[in-house]
Amino acid sequence: MFLYEMGAKFAELGMWAEADMPDVRQNAACGIAVVAKNLAPQAFASLIPNVLKALERIMTGPTSDDDEKAAVENAISALGIVALKHTKDQAQISKFLSSLPLSGEGENQEATDYLLEHYE
Repeated sequence: MFLYEMGAKFAELGMWAEADMPDVRQNAACGIAVVAKNLAPQAFASLIPNVLKALERIMTGPTSDDDEKAAVENAISALGIVALKHTKDQAQISKFLSSLPLSGEGENQEATDYLLEHYE
């Protein structure tokens, strides 16, 4: 139940955070990814609509500096986790795959590791 509640809060945070709040946006995306990795699909299912809205909002943010780019790339990684584990939506998977490789070393490693783990 705790993970579910945290997922809902991270989605709310992602929807609330403005473009000039890259640290908040990055943490919301990272939180969504952690919850998506650890929550069973049936428990995560009702979070999907709000999570996807939050991730889309974060992904459309600016990328003019490293902090903004990290927020966007964390959202892309989170989208990959949500798509590969939960929705299996081909458009979402394609969006994730077409964004690879990510430019941030940590973000790229996390996204690539999850992709490889998922398909092993």
